[in-house]
Amino acid sequence: MLGKIIRDIFRPAERPAAARAPARRVLNVGGANKATAIPPHYNGWEQLLLDIDTRGKPDIVCYARDLR
Repeated sequence: MLGKIIRDIFRPAERPAAARAPARRVLNVGGANKATAIPPHYNGWEQLLLDIDTRGKPDIVCYARDLR
């Protein structure tokens, strides 16, 4: 299941036919929550949060050292 999630990160998000540019996504591993700043060159990218702690409401809940 995690493999599918990771593969989906690199697939373009579904967009209306008028919008041809694929969405860019960044995987924030262990960032605690989405309020934690990420580098500014990711502005406009969709941020997916992977964390083991559910309190930060991550998109993916898992231990980052065990990504099999």
